[in-house]
Amino acid sequence: GSASLRSFNMLRLIKQNKQVEESLQQVEESLQQVEESLQQVEESLQQVEESLQQVDESLQQVEESLQQVEESLQQVEETLQQVEETLQQVEESLQQVEETLQQVEETLQQVEECCIYGDQQPAVPSLSFHPHTKI
Repeated sequence: GSASLRSFNMLRLIKQNKQVEESLQQVEESLQQVEESLQQVEESLQQVEESLQQVDESLQQVEESLQQVEESLQQVEETLQQVEETLQQVEESLQQVEETLQQVEETLQQVEECCIYGDQQPAVPSLSFHPHTKI
């Protein structure tokens, strides 16, 4: 009876051994999957890092562009100020021109009155005397 028991035990051990081997194989496969997953994670992380670097560069470009825009705006502001000053000068000049024109107009009017009334007024006495006339 002990021989059959021994062979039964052997069979059981072999069976257990087989199960352990299968389990080990499964563990190995799982480990391999974990390793592959880790590799993918590493690649993803690398991509994220590259993306972040690109974002950083883009941000830097945006910052530079903004600085240029700011400088341009400042120039525009200065130019506008100059234009305003020039317009003010033009306005003052126009006012002077207007005053001068008014003076010219008044002078012309005086000249015109002189000419019109000059003909109607009696001749100046010194001109009316004939050289031979005795006083």
